[in-house]
Amino acid sequence: MIRKYGYKKAMFFSSLGYTCYEGVGLIIALWEDMPHFLGWVLVLLGASICGASASVLWVGQGAYVSEVAGSERKTELFGLFWSLMMSSQISGNLITTFVLGLIGNTAYFLVLTTMGCTLAIN
Repeated sequence: MIRKYGYKKAMFFSSLGYTCYEGVGLIIALWEDMPHFLGWVLVLLGASICGASASVLWVGQGAYVSEVAGSERKTELFGLFWSLMMSSQISGNLITTFVLGLIGNTAYFLVLTTMGCTLAIN
């Protein structure tokens, strides 16, 4: 996909997989009387779409950093990129823990879906 569409387009459309998964969470949070089986089907479908698109996104990120960095600064920029990316796992989980204590599930998934759409467009 990256060779066919280029880095930016492939990573843009791959990021929409995360938005799809967050949208499924929002649907489940809003639909109070959803049948249990349908909820599982939606979650597994959203997770499958997210997983498939994440593979393109992860490969695209590494290839893009490798191409932009050049041979002189490749190790430096890879180290910076991956350290920032992995530190977002810690900070994101801490923020989520505190935010979920203040707002409900519906508002949480609405905020995540809005942020996912906004970041995908940028």
